[in-house]
Amino acid sequence: MRLFLLVMLFLALPALAAADCPPAHLTSTYIPAHDFYASKVDTGLVGSPESVTVRYDQTSGVAFLRRVAGLGGGGSTLDLVDDYTVSGLPDGTPVTLDAKLAAYGNAAPYSGSHGPSWTVTLGPGASSVKGGNVYQDWSQVLTLPLSVTAGTPFRVHFLMEIFGGFDSFEQNEGAALHFEGLPVGATISSCHGYLQGAVPTASTTWGSLKSRYR
Repeated sequence: MRLFLLVMLFLALPALAAADCPPAHLTSTYIPAHDFYASKVDTGLVGSPESVTVRYDQTSGVAFLRRVAGLGGGGSTLDLVDDYTVSGLPDGTPVTLDAKLAAYGNAAPYSGSHGPSWTVTLGPGASSVKGGNVYQDWSQVLTLPLSVTAGTPFRVHFLMEIFGGFDSFEQNEGAALHFEGLPVGATISSCHGYLQGAVPTASTTWGSLKSRYR
């Protein structure tokens, strides 16, 4: 029977999010599945032969996932979910906009030749778009067109997946979410505290994303 050691390293963790906000969900090969209800998390989990680092901030739409594992394969997934609402327009106004997810992945192989892989999915449901790569470091921007109604919450999630093959790897995956195409005067907010105007306050570069979540 494997011994699972759960190391909770919450650093400056704020109060838990509202109880009705959707949780983030982590699954991993050698670590029990875990739900995170906080809007911001920085934690490490260990289950031999792997360790997983989860860092995310739903209030700014950024996330980072790291998996370090010995021989034996497996992988980890982090599903971030939030309910968003367009405001600043009369309730019931149809709104079309794009959800944009900037993502990257890299790895530092410890041994062997079976390369790693990464997948990132921006949803919901059948309309989801997917990206990622196998064996090589990568970066990509996913675009998901949305048709929503002002004043009515809608759900968006992004799923980050890391797979390690059968060799030893340190793998990293990061992502940042924002929206484009909001009408002038409109804002978009979320259950977990995300807030954005018609023009994002700052563009996310690969350098800033990697330096903040690495």
